[in-house]
Amino acid sequence: MYDKRQKETLRGKTILRLFVSLIMLIICALLAVEVADWFYLIQREYIGINNSLLIIHNSYCTGVIIGGILTLGLLICFRIFGGKYLFDTKISYFIIAIVTFLVTSAILAFSFFDYSVIKDNGVLRNKGWLVEHKIYPWSSIEQASVEYYYGYKGRIGVKYVLYMNNGETLDLTNSDEFWKKIFALEITFKHKGLKIIRMQVDADAYQKLKNEFSRPSRAGHENQFQEVILKLFDIKEQHNLPAPTATPASTPSPPDPVHENLEDTNTFESEQSFIHYELRPVDQANEDGSLIEFRKNLISNIEERNINFLKQYFDEQGKWDFGGTTKEQLLESWGEENWLDLQKAVALGGTFFDKEKTVFIAPYTAELFPDEFDEYEDMYDFEVATKDHVEVYMHKDLDSNVIEILNYTVVKRIDKDDVEDSYWKKIEISDGRIGYVIGDNIRSPIDHRVILEKVNNEWKITAFLAGD
Repeated sequence: MYDKRQKETLRGKTILRLFVSLIMLIICALLAVEVADWFYLIQREYIGINNSLLIIHNSYCTGVIIGGILTLGLLICFRIFGGKYLFDTKISYFIIAIVTFLVTSAILAFSFFDYSVIKDNGVLRNKGWLVEHKIYPWSSIEQASVEYYYGYKGRIGVKYVLYMNNGETLDLTNSDEFWKKIFALEITFKHKGLKIIRMQVDADAYQKLKNEFSRPSRAGHENQFQEVILKLFDIKEQHNLPAPTATPASTPSPPDPVHENLEDTNTFESEQSFIHYELRPVDQANEDGSLIEFRKNLISNIEERNINFLKQYFDEQGKWDFGGTTKEQLLESWGEENWLDLQKAVALGGTFFDKEKTVFIAPYTAELFPDEFDEYEDMYDFEVATKDHVEVYMHKDLDSNVIEILNYTVVKRIDKDDVEDSYWKKIEISDGRIGYVIGDNIRSPIDHRVILEKVNNEWKITAFLAGD
């Protein structure tokens, strides 16, 4: 009877230990995912390359982090709940934990600077902090190739490879960012005149690709197969595919796509909706020293929210809207939103309105917006990116796919009635594609603008208004 009770007690303790161990391992797994995301964000922040497409090759970092943290979690579970059955001494656990931590840290430290950058003058490849980076000019890149391959147990995968003239290759797919930025990559390659080779897909590969990628992805795709894979391989209809080949599923990889009879296509173009135009920033303030000094003081007082400065330099006869609002009425209702609008307008530079250079309009988008768009009925729907390298996302999600990069490009706003979402703006690109940008990155020519006028050899603010 006593032995039976002992066994039941032991069984109950064992079940409890297993349950607690399982909970701990689940917590470790969740923690590992968060740490992996945190590590990636630190990489992006630290590397911080602007005006370029940054591809961090971090596909294996997540596995290393999860493996390391789960190993430490298992050691804790064994030590607390079953240590005597695995190792005899505490020092054994301590040594294994230290080795796991050091190996994981070493791998992550080496791979921290493992990235590629698609720049205007070529592709920069950095393989880690111990390896000197290398730049491949566009003239040294022979072609890009979209390929599929068969891996473990016939599981199909996709590679996007750059082939260099010297025989070197660069696989862009070993990055979580690849699926997010593939559209922007293709467009960049198209603009650079790079030949893109797409492997032909037979019916067997088609079905496996569909099975593998028909699910939501971390890059924001509801269905990677429909949104990306079909476009990458230029697949139109299933019944037009070649018949399945006799290649067994266990074959390590298909024949070299560079030497096959493949089709050079570009599936990311659409019909032109309006002209493509880039409005580069202009700032003529440096042509007048007194204007530079006045604008410097203006910016400083805006930052300090000094209303007395505005009372002094807002002109009594100035124009503040299209309804006859006076200077006193405007300043009486002046608030944080007004400060921000004025700050944005002044910060973007501007241009002189007259030959005498006594009237200065800021921002430059108000005065220099191209006249070509006056021909469109919806001319006031057009806005322009006020930065270079403005990312256009497929969805209202920073983790969704980047479909285009705007470089001071004019776009068409198509959600002006959506006042509930002030962070995102829905736009149409000149080739007809639809996407989303962060609202502060584009600006309408009839947004708030400020006019500075030299009156009696002193600069005054003679207008601050929006609309037309």
